[in-house]
Amino acid sequence: GFGEIDHVRVAHAEDDRRRRHKSRDKTKLNEGFCFVRFKAESSAEKAMKELCASPGGLAFEGLGPLKVEWARDVHKEDVDQTMLQQKEAKRKQRSEHKIRQRKRNKEREVEEIKTILQQVPEPAGQGAMDLFKNLEECDFLAEGVSRSEESLRGIGTHAALDRKTFDIDWSQVPVDCDPGAGEWYGSVHEDHVKRRRERKRDQVRSFALVLAHLVGAMARSKSGAEAPNPQARVVDFGSGSGALALPLAFLFPQLHFHALDMKPRAIKLLLEKAEKGGLKNLTASHGMIEHYEDEFDIGLALHACGNATDYSMIQCVKNRAAFALCPCCVGKLKFSLAGGSSFSAKYKNYRELPDGAGGKESGGLKHPRSDWMRQSISQDQFALIAKAGDISHGCDQDNHGQIHGYDNLARTCKANIEFDRSMYASENQYDTGLFRLINSGTTAKAEIILGVPYASKVEEGA
Repeated sequence: GFGEIDHVRVAHAEDDRRRRHKSRDKTKLNEGFCFVRFKAESSAEKAMKELCASPGGLAFEGLGPLKVEWARDVHKEDVDQTMLQQKEAKRKQRSEHKIRQRKRNKEREVEEIKTILQQVPEPAGQGAMDLFKNLEECDFLAEGVSRSEESLRGIGTHAALDRKTFDIDWSQVPVDCDPGAGEWYGSVHEDHVKRRRERKRDQVRSFALVLAHLVGAMARSKSGAEAPNPQARVVDFGSGSGALALPLAFLFPQLHFHALDMKPRAIKLLLEKAEKGGLKNLTASHGMIEHYEDEFDIGLALHACGNATDYSMIQCVKNRAAFALCPCCVGKLKFSLAGGSSFSAKYKNYRELPDGAGGKESGGLKHPRSDWMRQSISQDQFALIAKAGDISHGCDQDNHGQIHGYDNLARTCKANIEFDRSMYASENQYDTGLFRLINSGTTAKAEIILGVPYASKVEEGA
């Protein structure tokens, strides 16, 4: 041996893949280093001399050659405290500089966004938030779509749904069809479970109100009949495990529902719940929204991320179907702007799905969506307001919302993104309405876009 060892310290993870490749810092041990301290300085000098002189260098099985060098003994009392203080002061100075730099960049970005919004002509731009009305306070959802009881004539609903107020008696809804019942969320925090239960049930109530009136409006538009077709086909795009499709299928037993999601595991769970809940009017499949090929009458989407909302609208336009879409995560439109999907700039399909032929816009969506907004702002400017609008606003800040220094500006950006989508539908001969979900203060991203195709266009495509 080289002498008596006083201290050994190994600084690397057991999994070699986690090693960091950093420059050597003599005042600390980075991952990938071993520190050995001998009791006698002469022993250390002997070890250094002989190890460095070893033919082929020092090596261990599976690790390759190792480099041996002198290191500062951070355990000795003679560590240069002045040097350490200087290093800490420089580190703090760099950190404060970066904070100031980020603040200046954010301020420049905010001013640029304000300039972009000023370029957008009315009725959107700075006043876009005023375009969204509270769903429960409106008598008309869109042109020709009123909330009168007469418009619901002929639509069969379960007794759990109050056809006047659209309150839901959840005690009559099977546990497996109730997004707020049982162990649906698996949280042990009672307050969190309660808030989430109320939020998800309000979302279902909002879509139940909209769906009932869209069914009647679509039937009258297609046939001119006074009574709607009870066999209307409804697709829930981006259904997940059924938080929306399952309760709606129970509340509207005469309608046929189809749930679509890109994740096979989510669809498997949804079908298990549907069977336990005794639902006979619900089918499901996994796949990308843009690859869906079956015909339908009404399209729904609750918090379909990024361009999943846009592809849902494209499917509805292609089928001349009415729609109710509640968009989510507009920041993920950066993937769409790069020619990607709702979850990736690179991948077009979820990893468990085979490649398939998409629709006419599967090669990449155009943003902004409407010709109206494309005349006002560029794609890069659109990307900036989409980034700014991607926060959890519209809900209780103490419980769900992110703390945001420019909350109103972010809300305005989000509202402009949704207005652009509604204008795309209008340019494709749709009557549209912009609303907020019932009790929108409890739901992040509560904007909902409604659309009903012009009657003449429906008749041409029928």
